[in-house]
Amino acid sequence: MKRTDFQPIKEILKDILKEERFRSKLGEAQIIEHWEIAVGATIGKETERIFIKNRKLFVKIGSPMAKNDLLYRRKELIKTLNNHVNDSIIDDIIFI
Repeated sequence: MKRTDFQPIKEILKDILKEERFRSKLGEAQIIEHWEIAVGATIGKETERIFIKNRKLFVKIGSPMAKNDLLYRRKELIKTLNNHVNDSIIDDIIFI
């Protein structure tokens, strides 16, 4: 008996990634990878730790001056990072 319901792997992967959980995790990873590009190399080097939990991006910054600069740019950074992944992944950035 011949099977005619084969799908290309590309189509199967697209279906899997369409599911919310996978898309969200992929978007989170892309935001974390894009962080240094969004803030610049100097501040990117001051970033000691970065992770996402409950739609909030937590960033530990070593320099108080860099942290202060980022506090003023928070809304702009949220918009830039979400635009990078074409989705609303984060709602807030918490600097620790």
